[in-house]
Amino acid sequence: MGVAEAVALSVNSIPEALRGRMLKNIVLVGGNTRFPGFKRRLEEELRSLVETKYDIDVRLPSDPLTHVWHSAAAMIAAHEENQDFVTREEYNEHGASLCRKRFFKFK
Repeated sequence: MGVAEAVALSVNSIPEALRGRMLKNIVLVGGNTRFPGFKRRLEEELRSLVETKYDIDVRLPSDPLTHVWHSAAAMIAAHEENQDFVTREEYNEHGASLCRKRFFKFK
């Protein structure tokens, strides 16, 4: 399976109400995304794999190698005393059920 197929499969596995949001927020990260034409090719292949009612927005940050790190650092700095995260200690004590309860409101 290629990248476009993996993205389409992932998006199609989530509730339909969220699919449009996901397809409008694709951010390319990692070294391979710097290959010439990678972004354009992904957009073209993805367009043929998802319903036409959805807009697709694929973004390539200025530095795809460090983008995830910088984004995570900024998010953590903005939410240090918040319930937006689960610490390793919390996860070790409560497991995945804490994530479901905190983020998805599952029982």
